[in-house]
Amino acid sequence: MLAAIQDTPCRYHVLVSNAVIAAYGRSSRIHKVMDEFQELDKHGSKPNAYTYKCVIQSLVKAGNVVLAMELLDKMIKTGLEPDTLLCNVVLDGLGKANMMDEACKLFASMKSMGCPADDYTYAILIRSLGRCKRDEEATLLFDEMEERGCTPSAPAYTNVIDIYCKAGRIESAMVVLKKMLDKNLAPDDYTLNSLITAVSRTGRTELACEIFERMKKSGVAVNTVSFNAMLDCCGKAGKVGLAYQFMDEMEARGIKPNSITFNTLINCLGRAKYASEAYKVLQEMRSAGLTPDVFTYTCMIEAFAKAGNMGKAFEMFGDMEKAGCSANVVTYNLLIDALVKAGRYQDARDIYFDMKKKGILPDAITATVLQQLAGKCKLSGISLDENEQRPSPSSPVLEKKSLQQEEQEEEKSANDIYRSTLWRS
Repeated sequence: MLAAIQDTPCRYHVLVSNAVIAAYGRSSRIHKVMDEFQELDKHGSKPNAYTYKCVIQSLVKAGNVVLAMELLDKMIKTGLEPDTLLCNVVLDGLGKANMMDEACKLFASMKSMGCPADDYTYAILIRSLGRCKRDEEATLLFDEMEERGCTPSAPAYTNVIDIYCKAGRIESAMVVLKKMLDKNLAPDDYTLNSLITAVSRTGRTELACEIFERMKKSGVAVNTVSFNAMLDCCGKAGKVGLAYQFMDEMEARGIKPNSITFNTLINCLGRAKYASEAYKVLQEMRSAGLTPDVFTYTCMIEAFAKAGNMGKAFEMFGDMEKAGCSANVVTYNLLIDALVKAGRYQDARDIYFDMKKKGILPDAITATVLQQLAGKCKLSGISLDENEQRPSPSSPVLEKKSLQQEEQEEEKSANDIYRSTLWRS
């Protein structure tokens, strides 16, 4: 069509160019959009409000919010008025670009521009403020909605609930949920999953179950995320039986478990010292065609360690390396700590050296664990010098020193190993 009118006098009529710009915008050809927009000016045609709308929307879609804002300003200066929908598009783009100061300025000027904010405007800004950790501003904006004569929509309620959940303010989230239900607005699966996940972190199983049941009764489809959150809650509360009930319900509903499901159940069983059951779940995970990751293996190591089976814990560590799954600082911290508690200081020492050799950077927990190891090694006559071989069972015991000397050397050794955690790969 464009080729047919290319050489006609009406080629750069604003209505023709608008159609061309809209077509290029839909196919995300932003360079073509801008070329057509600039050609309008060259041929003496003035863009209208729809022209600007199409170009600005295309720029926001392409992630060029700065240029979109410049064109919005130019549009206003030429005497053309944007509408609320266009301002919402730009607001959303600014929010996604974390340009919140600019977004707030645009929001504040919308009324004077002749495009008052609607419920979707508020929902966009509340979500963007929450994403940028400006929670107080977001919740204040939500409170102001009704005062300004704008009834909160379901997305606005959802965004505020999500903000409260991420901040751990469960009671506030529940109050907002009640308001939402009182207005006959149905929460979606994202809203309730967010709430269940936040509640699960606190281990409040009864409240999580209440929300879960309300979710089902209100017709919201429960999914893998919902069940994973409930399993996590069961793990924190030590309710293994309830966790298996959720697994059975999941199967009955035909909902397929994912890696997070299996990892969460393994972690739940490990915390309760059901290491053999956790291992069975690991086998089921593999049978389902899912590959265990570093979290899976770390949970299994912890499960066997808590059950007092360090041989199996070591075996899992070996399986992890054979599978090409690299241990992280959490894995090493857990294994060293478990070996120290089991009195296997030589093995703990070797794992520490392995961690250092692989360039795994320590954290605060590593420092604490290594200080404990240093003290135990000193008392047992075990050297923490990497170049020194492990002593054989027949090696003579170090000569007896005074209690004061032993305490001083133990403190020095602990300090030395603490400083050694500052290595860099």
